[in-house]
Amino acid sequence: MTESFEEDLGKYTYIDLPQVKDYLSISSNTQNARLSNIIFYATGVIEHYIGQELLANDYVEIFDGGKSSVFTSRLPLNNVYQVTEFNGTEHQMLNDPTTIGTPVTTVTDEFDFAFIGNGQLTTRIKNFGVSSLELGTADYLSADSVPETIKMYEGDFTIEMFVRIDEATIQDNVIFAINTDASNYMKFSMSNQYGLAFESNVAGISTIVQGANTSIETQQFNKRKWAHVAISRKLDDEKLYLHYNGNTIADASYAESNLTFTSNVQIGTTFKGYIDELRVMNKAMYSSNFTPPTNRFRTDDDTVLLVHFDGKQGATSVYDVHGAANDYSFSRDHGEITRESQAGTVKGGIKRSYPSMTLSGPATFQGYPSGVRVSYRAGYENNTVPYDIQMATLDFIKLLYKQDQDKKGFTFEGESGDKYPLAGSFPPHIKRILDMYRIIM
Repeated sequence: MTESFEEDLGKYTYIDLPQVKDYLSISSNTQNARLSNIIFYATGVIEHYIGQELLANDYVEIFDGGKSSVFTSRLPLNNVYQVTEFNGTEHQMLNDPTTIGTPVTTVTDEFDFAFIGNGQLTTRIKNFGVSSLELGTADYLSADSVPETIKMYEGDFTIEMFVRIDEATIQDNVIFAINTDASNYMKFSMSNQYGLAFESNVAGISTIVQGANTSIETQQFNKRKWAHVAISRKLDDEKLYLHYNGNTIADASYAESNLTFTSNVQIGTTFKGYIDELRVMNKAMYSSNFTPPTNRFRTDDDTVLLVHFDGKQGATSVYDVHGAANDYSFSRDHGEITRESQAGTVKGGIKRSYPSMTLSGPATFQGYPSGVRVSYRAGYENNTVPYDIQMATLDFIKLLYKQDQDKKGFTFEGESGDKYPLAGSFPPHIKRILDMYRIIM
């Protein structure tokens, strides 16, 4: 079953009016309305024939379990946002592979966080997934030690998360901090005094980058609204870059290359509100304006900390899954999503359930009807629709335009009048191209 939109076929045209006018050598504007109608008609006919939208869109599909693989009905597969599997009690969110669909190759030690105070996960308010971290006064998460494999402070790094602040004060509302000792620390914070800010101190040398000295509201940190915040260090530029909702709001020189922090990683100290999705990476993700992520973060070989904050209401445990063995992989070309087998306990004590499998066969999704739910993006992004199908569409538009000019007209199937059949009886040279993209359901 596809939770997507058959009525959208032909709605989003991948051929525009200037392209058509240039192809038909038409300079006048008198035919613009007629040509626009033909474009919508032609793209609708073609998309109905091939059985899919061509421009990229987001979809959700549900599949039966008991199989080693499931296949998305839409291609090409650009990204898989999330896969859940029913285990007989609840839908379990599976650990993601990298953005290209393959397992992580570099598995590093994970952080082990403890809840301090009365913080908990809440399903009532979240940005992605099923829950977020809810923190009140004096609530935070703490990890006593930093794994030796973490190298984020020796070169490029990025710290990013989604936050929803419930109470902004003049003091620092610290969302991420490492405090090795009084002379070696860093903190990422927000306040009514400094807006968004990042401060590091290494052997008494302090570096600060911050927004304007205005209230947090004028800095657009609207209460009870989610915001993406990030700090990136780019060693080549010797700079720190501070970002709010995709906008680079400040930068500062930062030439230090020997930042050594070994203990006391804290999330949400002196912060009252909600945090969802936290990722730390050994690379500079952002050094200019960008579009913030629209789905939960994914791991890769440069990710050194990843917490989704997903769990049941009131839960007081979270897990770093940046190096977790992946539960599935996917193929962009074929739309195949394959269940990967797990063995034992991984990542901070998360006990993974064993998928059903034969002695000689591959791992399978658990065998419940409609038990596998896949959220993904498929189709061609703007300006990437294959040239051959664009030319086939332009040829079809030319044919329809000539028929119209000859006063033969065109109508949709079921209507009176001469028309080119909606059923897909295209000229052979057009049909050969369309058949390469056709999905037979």
